[in-house]
Amino acid sequence: MRLPYLLLAAKIFIDNPIFFLLPLHLTAISLTGIQQGILLSLLTVTALLTTFISGVGNDRISTRSFILAGFALSVVFYAGLSGTTAFWPLVILFFIGGVGSNLTYTSITSSIFKTHDEERKGAAFGDYWFSRAFPAGIGVLLMGFALSRVDFPPLFAFAALGFVVVWFLALKLDDTTRVDTTLDEYSSDLISGEVLKLGAVLFLFTLHWGAEVTSYSLFLANDLGLSRSELAVYIALPIILLGLASRNIGRAIDRNGNNPRIFLGGLALSGFGHAAMTYPHVPISFVFRIVHEIGDALAVVYTYVVIATLFSRERVGGDSAFITTIMVMGQFVGILVFAPLGAARGYALPHILSGLACFLAAALALKVPFIQKGLATEPSLGIMDMVYSLIGRPQALPTEVQHNEEVQE
Repeated sequence: MRLPYLLLAAKIFIDNPIFFLLPLHLTAISLTGIQQGILLSLLTVTALLTTFISGVGNDRISTRSFILAGFALSVVFYAGLSGTTAFWPLVILFFIGGVGSNLTYTSITSSIFKTHDEERKGAAFGDYWFSRAFPAGIGVLLMGFALSRVDFPPLFAFAALGFVVVWFLALKLDDTTRVDTTLDEYSSDLISGEVLKLGAVLFLFTLHWGAEVTSYSLFLANDLGLSRSELAVYIALPIILLGLASRNIGRAIDRNGNNPRIFLGGLALSGFGHAAMTYPHVPISFVFRIVHEIGDALAVVYTYVVIATLFSRERVGGDSAFITTIMVMGQFVGILVFAPLGAARGYALPHILSGLACFLAAALALKVPFIQKGLATEPSLGIMDMVYSLIGRPQALPTEVQHNEEVQE
């Protein structure tokens, strides 16, 4: 695995399990729903403020420097969390942690956009999402079992130590080529009907990320009655499947083209599974959660291959950061809406409403010009085509083996 993918996997392994389960800690230290919403939204506000700036910085200055700065800020964030429960110090820490997390995420992503193999875009971004999802699932699984034995503060201290190790590893990272770019060049890339319509689709789609940040773990604990270790298994296994599916989806795209039906089907499956997982019976709810994660895998791998296709490598740091900003804005609005809604009306409702938003995203996607063109020119996908994109197409037996089998028969 190349170093950017390894750094991404390490970051996700540490960060995402904590972010998924953080509402449990904030509830345990007696913060109100509004206070929790403010803190969790800070992680997103900082991304809104810094994503495009750091993306342009990756084009013009230094990807490696941004990654190192981000990891250093993450050390401060987790070291502070290990000993702080008061609200206002937490506000400062969450701001620092949000900036740090976003700098590393945006910069590592930019590095992969700039260095991937042009002939294997699908594999590059299938592996990218594998590096985001698989470590997150393993991390959540381990975190859940750890929390059944220790509380959050020691785990925060362990996370700080982990980012110290990752910082030293990042020193070995090669820097990307720097280019002189202007805001006018970014404007010409981004201010087009095609890009803005895609942005609107992704905004609707990522509203459900806000519901996950604020309501997912609380729904599992309060509505389904799962213990911390059971909750970890429920969250982790579908995410691991998302990662494995992403690798196969990427390779299927390289073989068969980036068919927009992959995206539309992904949005529909994501929305359906996200809403249906609120069924109050754990095994059935879990199956629908797997459906949701498979839908997410289809949608996000397609999206990142599209980004790599639409934008030049010279400005892909800033251009992709603009798309990411729109997606983060969807998550931010979701947090603001669903944190108080979940606290007031139950944690199932945010999942249902944000699931419906995914269906609206699919409907709006039909208005995006390159999706319309793809639907007209790319072949229809049957059920088995979709299955093979998830699990991989079985290899045909070599001719000699087939002949021997026929002789034996």
